[in-house]
Amino acid sequence: MKAMTDHFWCELLACFARVLSDVKEQLDLAPGLVAREILASRQAYKRSLLADTVARAAVHATWEVVQRVSFAARLDDLIRAVRILAVLICKAPEHHAAVARNCLDPLSGEVISTATQERLMQIFPAEWLQETRTTLAS
Repeated sequence: MKAMTDHFWCELLACFARVLSDVKEQLDLAPGLVAREILASRQAYKRSLLADTVARAAVHATWEVVQRVSFAARLDDLIRAVRILAVLICKAPEHHAAVARNCLDPLSGEVISTATQERLMQIFPAEWLQETRTTLAS
């Protein structure tokens, strides 16, 4: 039972945040992969060839509709909520690298003020908050 109080829940949320971010990145690649597959298939089966721009435009238009009717449009909101929850429930995020890297750092450009980011840089090891450091440098 002690293990459940030793950063278990915040670790679980931090891992979800990281994995959901990875899934989102893969989803963002979908239109390009679909267009490439369509063009390759048409060529392989000797179907009339489409201009690359036509195929990509059709895929892009279809992808816009797919995103509107799927969970993908709300994935950013889910990831942000999981990150915030992990930071809020972690009893000592300054001692929890996964929460700092997967949750706090990505929030730096979204919901954390510049003043707070500067304070965080004083508390956390530099390698834990690379995105925050980059945001502050620009």
